[in-house]
Amino acid sequence: MKYAGIIATLIVALLCCSAAALAQPLPSGANQARSLQAKSAPATVEVIVVHGTNSGKGIDKRLAHIKELKQGPFVAWKSYQQLSRSKKPLVKNGARFPLPNTHTLVVALKEKLADGRLKIAASIVKPGKKKSLPLLMVNAKPGRLLMIAGHKYKKGILVMGIRVLKKK
Repeated sequence: MKYAGIIATLIVALLCCSAAALAQPLPSGANQARSLQAKSAPATVEVIVVHGTNSGKGIDKRLAHIKELKQGPFVAWKSYQQLSRSKKPLVKNGARFPLPNTHTLVVALKEKLADGRLKIAASIVKPGKKKSLPLLMVNAKPGRLLMIAGHKYKKGILVMGIRVLKKK
């Protein structure tokens, strides 16, 4: 009789543990809001992070099509290497892209314009800072790449390419 009680207790404990292990946590309110905002985003933003130097290595073949790197202020650097390329939904509270210098590039949707362009703000946030001033505000034409020079980085400079892509 004593063993039957112990076995019953063990079975109940195993069932409780199994149910807890199988249960999926519900997304928090913030996660649900982010998910809904991402699904309703009018566009995607693509960010290309590039390291410009005078190392003599030339332009990374993945960047050869970017004519801006061969013009204007960008000719100051002879070599460009792509460090990352990623896409995220363009949302009002900002898509965040980590930079290799521990800063974060934030690209936020400000307004949808009648002519199909999107007003966006881009800023670079330093670690530990919650706010930063906009680096730039622009009316972006979907598909067009905007190249901006950033901070000094490893004997060169970081350059960010920002392109708004319409949802399909």
